[in-house]
Amino acid sequence: MDELCSGVLMVEMDGVICEFEGGFTVQPNSEMREEKISHAGKVGIKRTPIAPGFKGTMQVYDTNTAKKYHDFVNKPCSIRTRGRVYSFTGATSKGTFEHDLVEGTVEVECFAQKCTET
Repeated sequence: MDELCSGVLMVEMDGVICEFEGGFTVQPNSEMREEKISHAGKVGIKRTPIAPGFKGTMQVYDTNTAKKYHDFVNKPCSIRTRGRVYSFTGATSKGTFEHDLVEGTVEVECFAQKCTET
């Protein structure tokens, strides 16, 4: 396995290692469940499909520009932490995010067709 950034996390988007700063979250699930209570008092579940995805603060530099993150459409992506790998198929950036020019970072949020957790 490749060396993890800061010993905690490595993000690879379409074969390119991306540096990140601050928080990073992964949503590997493809279903959201909500409780529903009938008029008779019975409890049920409403299942809603959702797209798996991730979001985090990524650094912007010569090769990873804000435009490159914006143009990230239907690409492979993997997030590696200690002992766990999240592989995303068909990952796409939401395309609208804030670019902090002073800090040289951009808030990236992506969704995917599928996430495999190993």
